[in-house]
Amino acid sequence: MTPQRFIRTTLLPSPAQKSHIRDCTRSCAPPPRDNPEILSSIRPELARYDAEILRLKNELNTLEQDQLELLMYYGASQSKS
Repeated sequence: MTPQRFIRTTLLPSPAQKSHIRDCTRSCAPPPRDNPEILSSIRPELARYDAEILRLKNELNTLEQDQLELLMYYGASQSKS
């Protein structure tokens, strides 16, 4: 095998790997800023995510308060024993 052939076949990605790399970089790339259709479809989706995040934060806050009250109650009941 010649050195050029070795480099070409061993070190460079295969066509399947090239396709996979293209798919990966395409999926990780930020959306183009010049496409108003993409931006207009993303805004409602982001608003839905923001609303869900807020709902979950409120639920977490409630659960943390409940946990604190239970810990205080448990601590008070342990000190009486």
